[in-house]
Amino acid sequence: MALKIPGVGLSEEEKRIYPMGKIALMISLDMLRFKVEKALRQFGISEIQTIGAKIVALTSKNFTYNDIELIIIDVDSPDFNAYEVIANLKKGIKSAILPILAIGNRSDASIATQLKTLGCEDYIPKPIDDMILSSKVLQLLRERKPNTEIKTHIEEKSKLETLKLAWHAEFETGIQAIDEEHHEIIKQYQKLYALMKDGLGHDFYEDFLAFLSSYVISHFENEERIQQEIGYPQMDVHKHSHSEFKEKLTSFIQDKKVPPSNQDLLKINLFVKDWLIHHIYVEDRKIGAYYKSQK
Repeated sequence: MALKIPGVGLSEEEKRIYPMGKIALMISLDMLRFKVEKALRQFGISEIQTIGAKIVALTSKNFTYNDIELIIIDVDSPDFNAYEVIANLKKGIKSAILPILAIGNRSDASIATQLKTLGCEDYIPKPIDDMILSSKVLQLLRERKPNTEIKTHIEEKSKLETLKLAWHAEFETGIQAIDEEHHEIIKQYQKLYALMKDGLGHDFYEDFLAFLSSYVISHFENEERIQQEIGYPQMDVHKHSHSEFKEKLTSFIQDKKVPPSNQDLLKINLFVKDWLIHHIYVEDRKIGAYYKSQK
């Protein structure tokens, strides 16, 4: 039987407006998972979906659950990289709108800041207090987006996912220096794609990595300088995404095989395409919108 604690739980009116969906648990260790499930159930949260540790990474890239309202993830799980999982969830059509509550061993403020930058709504350090956990979960359920907003978000993401990767007006930020550099990287990507279609991508692989290495240094520096000049308020978050791109590119270069395999070509193709569409179309256009608002 659920405990009745004043101020904790959904009211009857809230249950009518927001029917309770399932909460997904991405937790490897059974003991921790049992504790979280017990804490939630004693406060009336009984719809819980455990996603097996072995398929968490795969699930995060192709989130097909339709009735999940919130995700709880253990960032210290030994069986998957929680940071990559969170990043993947925030790119997915269905999962990007879902609130994520992270739990972990560290208690310093920096980890909470880092996770919120990745897209988590909140962070709770271990050992988990039942009342704090359940109260936070219920708070996030109350604050989640209405169905109309979720539908709109999914429609927008669907458009973004099918967007053809060729330079056109929708990629423009309105800042000439940034747009010219974006045009160049898209041109280089198109060259790689065309060669891959003809079975010649292996010959261009090293040149493409060399281009990217040079490009990220000059372009990111220029973009960050412009953000500083116009006083862009989200500059720190934007720089963080630049750092992530550099780290991933470095791993490609360090793991480079000569000659590259078909899998190597596919990985760099999808990585750059995902970056270009998401980062330019979504994040960089925010810089342009802010720039126009200040003129």
